[in-house]
Amino acid sequence: MTETSLQCLEVVPQRPTPPVVRPYHRLIVERRLRDLMHLLVLATFVELEIADHLADGPLDVQALARRCQAQPDELERFLPVAAADGLLRRDRMSRYQLTHLGQAMRADIAESLRPLVRACTDEPIAAALLRLPATIRAGSAAAFPAGPLTGRPAAAALVRESGTADREAQIVEALSGLDLGLAHARSLVVVGTDPRLVAALVKAHPHCRGIVFRAPEQEGTAAGAAGCEADRQCTIVYGIITQHLLPPADIYLLIGQLREMDDSSAQQVLSAVREAMNSTSSRCELWVVEGVLDAAPHPQHPWSGSWVCRQVYHLALGAGRIRTHQQYHDLFESARLEQVKSSRALTADDHLFTLRCSR
Repeated sequence: MTETSLQCLEVVPQRPTPPVVRPYHRLIVERRLRDLMHLLVLATFVELEIADHLADGPLDVQALARRCQAQPDELERFLPVAAADGLLRRDRMSRYQLTHLGQAMRADIAESLRPLVRACTDEPIAAALLRLPATIRAGSAAAFPAGPLTGRPAAAALVRESGTADREAQIVEALSGLDLGLAHARSLVVVGTDPRLVAALVKAHPHCRGIVFRAPEQEGTAAGAAGCEADRQCTIVYGIITQHLLPPADIYLLIGQLREMDDSSAQQVLSAVREAMNSTSSRCELWVVEGVLDAAPHPQHPWSGSWVCRQVYHLALGAGRIRTHQQYHDLFESARLEQVKSSRALTADDHLFTLRCSR
């Protein structure tokens, strides 16, 4: 075979095929941009306290504008938008009244969705979310040297409390239905959880005393605190976990506390619990309940949207993360804690880790 023939058989590199933007690509992007517009509608609806102003009945634009301290012309343009989003309904007298969804934004009702909206739209949270590209370029430590919510306790409280009530209730229900040793425990210390849930957890075990350990800024604001204190089986203690020794107990329980922390802060909290365990008994245990995901979910996975939102939230606010089983193992090991049982699923998202002090 001649040299010319060999040259003819060589594979000629093909030029890369130029990317093609398909119509469904545009639809996906447009849908996500529309989601942002819907969020702005919710944010405006909550910020103007429209649900609270309409709680007593329908109002026309002028009357509502006076209560919202808004310009009537702009408000008149916004209200149909809120109605199209299912928050309002306009009656035959051109007055606006709340729908069932709009009622859920009232501040004076139990399980109000208002904190959930504000947790993504209040300053400085919204500003931090918009600075996500700069945070990724500079790193969280450089972007937030003192923490993005330092000096803003109201915003920090929103981050802690938004969207946790239903999740914690499901976890407590799952814990109550399992034989985990609570029947033999005389005391249970739970960090940072709704006191009503702790009362419900120990209710089935009359011999067990429940203690809720909460941050000082939560004093007087904790949901169900009065009812918990009235129950002799459950009490509330206020303090900073890394500065105050936790009360002695047979079982310590952390529900969703570590996911809002970076590794260094999480290790400090675990070490503080370990110190309390060492001063109590060698047989006491630490139960840690956290969301676990060992790999990024497929776009069609039921938890995909929630995972993306939570990861972006943690990245933008410079703290917290969703960890894998291995990352939790490393975190526990760094705090000199060892698993005594394999982790077990409590809900679709949450796992229970049972730990003791390592020797």
